[in-house]
Amino acid sequence: MGSRMMHYVLAQQLSTRFPELNRNRFILGGIAPDAHLQDKERAHYYRGSYTDNSRRIDYEVFWQETARFDFSFRCGYFVHLIADDIWLQGFYKTWLKHVIAKDASFGMRYHEDFRRFNTVLALDNEIDPIELALDVADLANEQEVAALEQLLHSLREDLSGSQEQTYDVILKHQLDGYMASALEQIGSMLTQKIEGHK
Repeated sequence: MGSRMMHYVLAQQLSTRFPELNRNRFILGGIAPDAHLQDKERAHYYRGSYTDNSRRIDYEVFWQETARFDFSFRCGYFVHLIADDIWLQGFYKTWLKHVIAKDASFGMRYHEDFRRFNTVLALDNEIDPIELALDVADLANEQEVAALEQLLHSLREDLSGSQEQTYDVILKHQLDGYMASALEQIGSMLTQKIEGHK
């Protein structure tokens, strides 16, 4: 779904709208689902199937099952799941899935465009590599901390590219449009969760 840098930037931008949340824990939650590469299905609360087009992310089940989580981390994780479902429903299922079915190379080219966009996002949003050193020690077990640290390392690598990038299969304005739409939709949904927590 969305790239790691897209999730990081979404969480970073949303953190400024919700100062009542712990910023570092919120951003960490915003990237945490992608740290679980070995069990992505469970970490992303996937439901349904691609074959009958019922595939979705059940972020409400996540919310119900995680009341014990640190609230800021939980909100960030919730944001990530919604962002991925927006991508899944509005981009992948309606267009990308069909194109990949016709041309298998399209999937690899699509991921390369994501890598290019990661660098542009980092530069456009003036992300400082030092800012990525988030406090993870008291949020997860040792295995999860190692996975999160590896993800943070990958984010730092995204900062090393150059901005002069061309895109192969996805247009930059499509990705920009997704980011703007996701911010608007997620902001509204997150407000409801925070209000309900008070």
